[in-house]
Amino acid sequence: MPLFLGEEVREVMRTDVTNLKRTINEEVLEKETVQKTANDLRNQVKKVEGEKIELNRLLTDAKQKIGVLEEKKATVDREANDLRASLREVEKARLDARRELQELRRQVWRESEKLEREKERTKRGNGRH
Repeated sequence: MPLFLGEEVREVMRTDVTNLKRTINEEVLEKETVQKTANDLRNQVKKVEGEKIELNRLLTDAKQKIGVLEEKKATVDREANDLRASLREVEKARLDARRELQELRRQVWRESEKLEREKERTKRGNGRH
């Protein structure tokens, strides 16, 4: 019976060794999978960080462009206000000139009426003598 018991122990040990080898192989495969996943994740993180840097650069550029455009807009707004003020002054001067022209026309008309009356008087006065 001791021989039989020894074979039984060897069989149990062989089964245990086989099970341990299978477990080790499974653990190695799992470790490789975890490492591959970790590497993939690291690569994705690097890619995302690169994209983040690029997006931050683009955002900074966009903010600078917005600042430049806002300055230009402020300048254009000031110029537009200056032009509006100049236009108001020109319009006022035009109206003043128009009023003055109308007044001058009235004066010319009055003077011409006076001259006509004087001519008439002169004709009548010359005709009496």
